[in-house]
Amino acid sequence: MRKYTLVLAALLCMLTTSSVSARSMEPVKGRAGFGYTESTGNTDESKMNFTLGLSQKRTPSLTMHYDALVLYGKSEDEKNEDKKTANIMAEFTKNDKFSWYAKAGYLEDEFSGYEHQYVLGLGLINYFTKTDDTVFSGTLGVEYTKEEYTDDTDNDETWLRAGFDGKRKLADNISFNCHFGFLAPSEHTSDAYRTEGSVGLVLTVNNKIDAELKYMVDYNKAPVDNKERYDRTFIMSLGYKI
Repeated sequence: MRKYTLVLAALLCMLTTSSVSARSMEPVKGRAGFGYTESTGNTDESKMNFTLGLSQKRTPSLTMHYDALVLYGKSEDEKNEDKKTANIMAEFTKNDKFSWYAKAGYLEDEFSGYEHQYVLGLGLINYFTKTDDTVFSGTLGVEYTKEEYTDDTDNDETWLRAGFDGKRKLADNISFNCHFGFLAPSEHTSDAYRTEGSVGLVLTVNNKIDAELKYMVDYNKAPVDNKERYDRTFIMSLGYKI
């Protein structure tokens, strides 16, 4: 497993630092958003959020995806939420229907019991539909996580991942998107599985500004001791399109 981790880390490093001619790379596209969050579960507070979602086609067969989420809240000079996530994924296009990916991720969420979580993964993407207005895809892969908890314990685990992602343009200025993910450990699946899901709407204001409404639900069958299994988050944000 350590060898697998090192190979993935080296691969992602080479992909992000390799020299690619300016002519072959397309501009970075995506959005950066800032707004308001309401959450229930391990925190029941209103707070600020920062979101980032970017992608760049570096070669005809390689697209890099970057995303981040920060939730931060404070009440009477004390933190009541402090969650940070960041992910990078390299997608290698095989044809119009299939791609494979390598990814790395990081999480801090002390109120859910995570001091640090590191993620490395490999998998396949199958595009059921892929047009300018509609994208539906399924993913299947394997992930390795190293987790350090706020109670000074830690755990390493290998997971099987299955997922579904969808995006559809409903009108000239309205788009719908959704995500569902299921993670099962390589052993004791029924005792420790995790799910994640979200649905959202993006409303275009002009060629540089949009507004997003998103509802997210995370479920952990075996959470950190004394923590809730469910975390529900509602996000409203204004975004600047890059």
